Amino acid sequence: MEVELARPMLDLDRSILPGDTEVYVLPRLLKIVSDKRGIVLNGTRRSYSNVEFVTVHFDQHAGSAAEAEAQLRERLAVIESLRADLYRHPDNRRLSNVITVTSTGLYTAFKQARLDATMLGGLDPVLTRDALIAPQTYPVPNNDLNMLIHYTVGIAPEKLGPALTGIAALTMNLSGSGNHLKQHAERAEAVGLHCAGLIPTGGVRQARLPELAGYLALVFTQVAAFADMVANSDHNGKVTGQPKNYVAALSRVPMRIIFDSLHDDVRAAIRGRAGAISDHIGDRIIPAFSDGDSREVTNQPITIGNYIASALGGRPAVDQERVFGGMNETGLDPSVHGAADPDAAVGRGVPVELRAYGTHHPSWPTFVGEAVTLLRWSRGMALSDLPKTGSTDHWLPEVNRLLGEYETNVRKVRKETPPAEGESMFAVNWNVTVLHRRIAETLKEYPGFPGHARGHGWLPTDLAGLACYRRYTDLTRGLGDLIEGFDPDPFPPPFDFSGPMSEEESDMEEESMEMN
Repeated sequence: MEVELARPMLDLDRSILPGDTEVYVLPRLLKIVSDKRGIVLNGTRRSYSNVEFVTVHFDQHAGSAAEAEAQLRERLAVIESLRADLYRHPDNRRLSNVITVTSTGLYTAFKQARLDATMLGGLDPVLTRDALIAPQTYPVPNNDLNMLIHYTVGIAPEKLGPALTGIAALTMNLSGSGNHLKQHAERAEAVGLHCAGLIPTGGVRQARLPELAGYLALVFTQVAAFADMVANSDHNGKVTGQPKNYVAALSRVPMRIIFDSLHDDVRAAIRGRAGAISDHIGDRIIPAFSDGDSREVTNQPITIGNYIASALGGRPAVDQERVFGGMNETGLDPSVHGAADPDAAVGRGVPVELRAYGTHHPSWPTFVGEAVTLLRWSRGMALSDLPKTGSTDHWLPEVNRLLGEYETNVRKVRKETPPAEGESMFAVNWNVTVLHRRIAETLKEYPGFPGHARGHGWLPTDLAGLACYRRYTDLTRGLGDLIEGFDPDPFPPPFDFSGPMSEEESDMEEESMEMN
C-alpha cells in the first residue's frame, strides 16, 4: 500500500528531494519516502516534494478474517499517528523533531505483538535522512485531505478474470478524458474466456482453463492500457497524465515472469495460438491500435507488438517499467495460493496495484473503511481451504498468549508458585497437558511445517531459532518426570503426509526430535 500526502517534505536546504528518497523506516512495517506534486503559487505552477508512506507486504490471507483485519488496523493506526505528527505544527520543522513518542510507542507495541522476540533487537526506528516538513514554503490548501492511496493485492492466477470484473466495479470512470481503464477491466474476463476458447479442445487440462483465461484477461488490460497511452500522447510521444493511471490493475510483476509460472500445457497452448490471441485482444481494444505503435521510456522504444509478444511467451521479455514508467517491480507472492499451484506450499499470487480504487482524496475514516473492504474482498481471490500461514504474523500472538498460561501452570507443577486457592494439582497437571498440545498444534501452522496440505517435498522451516520455540522447550524440559503419562515430544510421528517423506524431511524430523 502507498499512502501519499500533500504535505511538503524538502531537503534541509529547502531544495526538492529526488523521488523515492527514503527518510524514515519502521522495519517490517513501513517507510516514509518522498514523492512529487504540483502547486500553483502566485499564478505559477511549481513542483515540490511531498510525503509518501510505503507499507511492507504482509500476508493478508493468514489466519482468520478477523485476525487479518486486526493486523491491518494495527498497521493503519501507526500511519495515522505519524500523519498526525506531520500535520501537528503549522511552521517548518525537521522530521526528526516532528515524530512523537506516541507513534514510536505504537510501533513498539505492534512489533512486540506481531514479531518474534529474536528479531526485535534490530528493529528500531531509523531516520535514514533528516528532512524538512515545510508547510510554510509550499502552503498547500486543505492538504490534510489530499491523500492519494494505491493498494497492491495478490490474486491467484485462476481468479484473475473474476477479480478484474470485481475491480472494474470499484474503479472510477475516466473515459471522458480518453482513459478507458474501467471499460477495459469490465470486458477483461470475457476477452480472456474468448481467447481461451481459441485453444483446441484438449490442449489444456480442464482444471487449468481458469488459469489460462485469467492470465489472458490480465494481458488484455495491460495491452489495452498501452493502446490508451499511445492514443493520448502528443507528437513527441509524451503521455497525457501518469502512464500507470491508464490501467485499473497494474501488474507489479513483468508479464513474462507470470507466463513462466503457468503450467506447461497452459504455456504451450498460448504459444501455439499466440497470433490468434493477439489478434482477438487487438479487436477488443478501444481505441484501435497498430502493432507498430510504440512508447519510449529511458531511451528504450518498445512497440505494442513487442509487449504483447513477450506476454504470450515470445522473446525478448519486456519489463513493466519500460511500458508504464517508474515503478518498483516485484516477484510473485508465495503467500497467495490457487487451486492449481504446481507446489501446494508455494503460491503464485500476482500482485496488482489498483490505480483508481476508492474515494479520490478520502477522509481518514473513509480510507480505513475502504482498506478493510478491499482486504475482505481480496481474501476471496485466493483459496480458502488451504492453510493461510504464509507468515508468523497471525499465529505469534496466539503462541505467546498460550505460553503465558503454560508458564503459569508449569511453575505450579515445579512448586515454584503455589496453586490457586481450591485448585488441585490434578487440575494443574491437566492444564499443562492440554496447553502443551495446543501450543504444539499452533506451532505446526508455522510456514513450511511439514504436513499433507503443504505438499510433498516441502522442507519444514527450522523453529529452533525462534524465541517462542526455545521458551516452549525450556518450559517443557523435565515435565515427563513430574506428570504421569506426560509426553514431552511436541511433534510425535507420524506427520500427516499422504506419502513417504523425502530424505531431507526425514533428516529434519530427526533433528527436530533431538532438540527436545
